[in-house]
Amino acid sequence: MPEFYDVIFERRDVRAEFTGEAVPEEVLMRILGAAHAAPSVGLSQPWDFVVVRDQGVREAFAEHVLREREVFAATLDAERAATFATIKVDGVRESTLSVVVTYDPGRGAPAVLGRHSIADAGLYSVCLAIQNLWLAATAEELGVGWVSFYREEFVAGLLGIPEGIRPVAWLCLGPVTHRHRVPDLERKGWRGRVPLTDLVHEDGWREQNVRQPPSLLRHTRGAGPYGGHPGHMADSGDPVPAHLRLADVLRERITSGEIQLDSPLPSEESLRRDHGLDPDDVRRAVQVLSDEGLVYTGRDGNVYVSSRAEETGGG
Repeated sequence: MPEFYDVIFERRDVRAEFTGEAVPEEVLMRILGAAHAAPSVGLSQPWDFVVVRDQGVREAFAEHVLREREVFAATLDAERAATFATIKVDGVRESTLSVVVTYDPGRGAPAVLGRHSIADAGLYSVCLAIQNLWLAATAEELGVGWVSFYREEFVAGLLGIPEGIRPVAWLCLGPVTHRHRVPDLERKGWRGRVPLTDLVHEDGWREQNVRQPPSLLRHTRGAGPYGGHPGHMADSGDPVPAHLRLADVLRERITSGEIQLDSPLPSEESLRRDHGLDPDDVRRAVQVLSDEGLVYTGRDGNVYVSSRAEETGGG
């Protein structure tokens, strides 16, 4: 079983990597059990889980998502629309099954302990259940994709959900070929991750100029043969494990074409020195890329970019 923090940082919103292979029933029930173990306001447990396997139902939903995608795309300017066109927003057809998580505000009502002053506390509870489900699926080596391009009334009608109960999340679930270390929206250039230090306040709100770096690669820009001396990742204060951040850096340089197809990666020694990492962290980062099929070890012992990098934009 992966370490707790590894599960958190390896969780991804999966779209294109589903294999369609079966999910054993006992695994599905463990995942739903983890969701049901979430805390809830007043112990109201306001969630239900609709497991959707029927191909016709999923096809109808996928068509609805496509229409909503077109509605959203029409609101974008040309540059943003071009970026959005490269982003896949769902894996409804490719995943093994779907789980729709709903919210019943009437459960435990009228006197839901703790909800009298925060009306949305029940909805927050459902989101906690969704996060539990997502992390449990990640621990089980499965992928999850949250589809948000839908109208609630359409899903309610499609699934026969009673009036007053909200479909909060349509989650695609199933085995995957791999999980990207960098989220899709970062890799595609839609939005970058904000540094944690820009979002932590002490004893009250402070005005701040929140930056939008292109990705976790903010550690690596500067002068040098592969983007420069990034400073020591091990001392950065970033909660993402150092080997995963190094894998992010190398993956971006591969997929952007900065390191070409069949070209060698920097040596283990230079990666260790430039990034301030232990040799084991460097080896683990390279292993992550190897597991994804992006690199291979040549007969000379050096690590090279593989042909699969072409499929993700590199080479």
